[in-house]
Amino acid sequence: MQALPNRPMNVQPVPTLDQRLNDIRMKTAEIVNSNILPNESKLWAFRRDEGVDEQDKKDSRDLRREIQGRSARPGCGRRTCPRNTAAWGSSSCRTRT
Repeated sequence: MQALPNRPMNVQPVPTLDQRLNDIRMKTAEIVNSNILPNESKLWAFRRDEGVDEQDKKDSRDLRREIQGRSARPGCGRRTCPRNTAAWGSSSCRTRT
């Protein structure tokens, strides 16, 4: 499988959105552009059947956890309620800031 070229997310503030939401969008794009896109082939190494050993799989898991930790920083928009609750997506479930 040939790798696709990494194209950064092009995110611009939306004037009609709350500033907090625009900040979350910008921080999300920053994480995707600087951590996820450059490491895509490493992040999903465990899905390849050939040429991947246990160390590659461990490195892949570790890198995903590291990026998840970065996205859990305050202001990155990670929800405080689990998705499977009725409150997810409602006003009673706020994003951390």
